[in-house]
Amino acid sequence: MPKDRWAVHLCTCNGALPVSAEEIARLSGLDGAPSFHPILSRAGTGVFREGEKLGADFHLVCCCSPRESCAPVLREAGIDEDRVVYLDLKGDAFWRAGEAGDGNRMAARLIRSAITRAETERPRPGLALSVPSTVLVYTDRPEGLRLASRLAEQMDVCVVLDEEAAGFDELKPGRASSSLTRGKIVRIKGHLGSFRATLRTRQAIDLDVCTRCDRCIPACHTQAITQGLRLIASKCDECGDCLKECAGVGAIRIPRDETREIAVGQIVALVEGARAPQSGLHTGYHLVPADDGAFDLDAIAYRVSRLSGGFSRPAYVSYEEEICAGGSAQIEGCGICLSQCPYDALSRAGARIRVEEACCEGCGGCVSACPTSALRFRSPSLEEVDAQLRAFLAPLPDEPPGGNRPAVVFHCGERGAEALRRAGENRWLPGRNFLAVEVPCLRFVSEALVFRSFQLGAAGVALLGCAACPNGERPMLEARMAFCRATLEAFGFGEERLSLIAVEASEEPYYLASAAGELGAFLGALGPAPLPPFGGGAFSPPGEDGDGPGGSAANRRMVVDALRAFLGATGRQPGRILGDTPLPYAEVKVRKEGCTLCAGCVFVCPTNALVMENPDGAKALAFNHLKCVACGMCEKACPEGVVTIERGFAVSRAALGYQDLARDEMVKCIGCGREYINKQALESILGRLVGLEGLGDTFAGGRKDLLRMCPDCRGAQAMLEVERGWTP
Repeated sequence: MPKDRWAVHLCTCNGALPVSAEEIARLSGLDGAPSFHPILSRAGTGVFREGEKLGADFHLVCCCSPRESCAPVLREAGIDEDRVVYLDLKGDAFWRAGEAGDGNRMAARLIRSAITRAETERPRPGLALSVPSTVLVYTDRPEGLRLASRLAEQMDVCVVLDEEAAGFDELKPGRASSSLTRGKIVRIKGHLGSFRATLRTRQAIDLDVCTRCDRCIPACHTQAITQGLRLIASKCDECGDCLKECAGVGAIRIPRDETREIAVGQIVALVEGARAPQSGLHTGYHLVPADDGAFDLDAIAYRVSRLSGGFSRPAYVSYEEEICAGGSAQIEGCGICLSQCPYDALSRAGARIRVEEACCEGCGGCVSACPTSALRFRSPSLEEVDAQLRAFLAPLPDEPPGGNRPAVVFHCGERGAEALRRAGENRWLPGRNFLAVEVPCLRFVSEALVFRSFQLGAAGVALLGCAACPNGERPMLEARMAFCRATLEAFGFGEERLSLIAVEASEEPYYLASAAGELGAFLGALGPAPLPPFGGGAFSPPGEDGDGPGGSAANRRMVVDALRAFLGATGRQPGRILGDTPLPYAEVKVRKEGCTLCAGCVFVCPTNALVMENPDGAKALAFNHLKCVACGMCEKACPEGVVTIERGFAVSRAALGYQDLARDEMVKCIGCGREYINKQALESILGRLVGLEGLGDTFAGGRKDLLRMCPDCRGAQAMLEVERGWTP
């Protein structure tokens, strides 16, 4: 099976797991039997060096111990961490299985899928960043000043004390930072290394200038100035007595509203109710919980300081402008990705989409939304996930079809991963046969991946992740779930085969157990898979049999391939499934009597959903519904105003191909007899020329039928007229 040479190492958990290395090798298609050890994390370097002697390209370490426990031995054996893949077969295979044979079969599936995904993976390029050692600490509690003092040892620190906080009223402000002021941060934009915070303030005392002489405090007869040198604006009557007592440095002025921007590399917010910029949380914007018990000064200071300076971070998304439906010919098109990015990484540059990689935090929302796959996630790529699904869902040797009801669980690396880890440790999912596919965020999961899972033979698909996503609200994910459920129901599969399971943010084990219980109930209720395993026979890697999504693995092509399989397997033709939908599906409508077949809509269509065809003696505008991405450029480009788009989704065999929207007979040249224009276009031209001022005698005499000639004959006739004395 593998393209590379793999050394597979199995841990038996001191003999507690009924591991059969020979059976696993047979079922998963390995070249040789894996090595096994009672406690792999305590094995010596010889276990891994043996694989090196055999010329292993990669090592698969199957052990439930943390990766850190095996890493030192691997390093001692001279094995690079990049050449190692880890699996927990105890929690993910044997503790889910009811019998030893089931455990070995599940282990074989997981090993096969892990190896296949790793072999499909491509290196992710790095993005060089230079982050200035400047940080803004915005706080409403004394812990913020302690943090600022610690950071000031190695960074340039600007401190903003929340002007509404009374926690500093009895605390004399020190000079532990390069800048100290009071106010309220009302807006944060930018990204790691280039944040801009908007500060709004009504404070009359400039703490950067103030000498702390305190003479202003007793001079204020309304007690508007506190011991901590905070002005309570509601108490100030602007009498000016405090100005007279100021030590002559101009630290006090009459209070007035001011707004200014502060540019820094990072921001730490220790303020009740602090929120992330827009809806997502940028790297370098550190939100500290209001609970004092959660404040760890050393951990926060370390987290901030390690992000300062020059380093490389992953480049998450690639962009191919040539296939983007965002716009061309100065016409704004698709743009669905813009609303899915919570980080300002996407914007318009004229009619086109612009990607700011430094702003991207890798949630994957834009990638799942992009209908042409112009935006692609580098790792995990769609190709990697597809390869993993194919490897897991393909039947094992001698396995009866449909007997195991395999499912797919897409989960995020945050609460979803934690729920699955705890489920494995506590044996919360016995007898459950599923593949856990980690994705950057649940918004990464597209309708293409959901449909693809069912096409490959999944009995069900679940999405497991944070109830309160750190990347913000997920309206498009919810719309996508409704879209997929409606489609599954239309084909008779049942909408209950798709589930979104939210894991609450609380650290209480109850919430993790509750999510695992919900997942277990979902998996237990699944019947046999609605479709047979993809390909029907032995597993073959993607790209070898020609039936996969191809090198591009585009979202829309995956959808179309899956729908074709649904149509073929069920014999159903659901027709219109959804009306107005926010997903990029639509039908183009044309008012036939007004269409001149000028092909303006065809020229701007980015996906060839609209094409011009020339059947015998006619000209036709044809449309493919499942290629349409609802960009709307055809509607804007139509000079006659007869093209409209109607958002919605329909499935039938006809929708897989092209259907005529408008058709017209061709007109023959009166000179040579060649067909050169369609009838309605000619009539439209002639109608517009009638009575048009400025034409003079252009179409008089022997020139009256010029427009009824093809371009070649028209040119020849015009030259004859010139020779006869006509002046154009």
